[in-house]
Amino acid sequence: YQRRVREKMLQPQLNFQLVQAVPSEQTLFFINQFVLNTSSFLNKFSTLCEKKLNNVSKNVQRLEITLTILEAKLSSIPGLEDVTVAAAAPSTVPLSTNESFAANGIPAPPPPPGSATTGNVPPPP
Repeated sequence: YQRRVREKMLQPQLNFQLVQAVPSEQTLFFINQFVLNTSSFLNKFSTLCEKKLNNVSKNVQRLEITLTILEAKLSSIPGLEDVTVAAAAPSTVPLSTNESFAANGIPAPPPPPGSATTGNVPPPP
């Protein structure tokens, strides 16, 4: 049954030799409408892409400026001129502050005043 229905659907129901041709004016109208709609869509799409690309460019410029300011601030810290940081994989175990300074070749800062000292040295009176 399905086979007969499918064959019937695939067979044309009218004789195309008896059908009049589509007028050339109508064909040109459809082609012109297609070209007009397609070019309009492409113009809108390119404008949208250009705006988004412009926003990305502005964000990249903002990041570059921020990075330049950060580099300038870091270069103003005395003692960091000779320090080079090797690009290593981040550690999964968090390091203490002193260990992270030592890992980057930077001497650890002194403890803040009033904090408990480590070792057998008693706090000052």
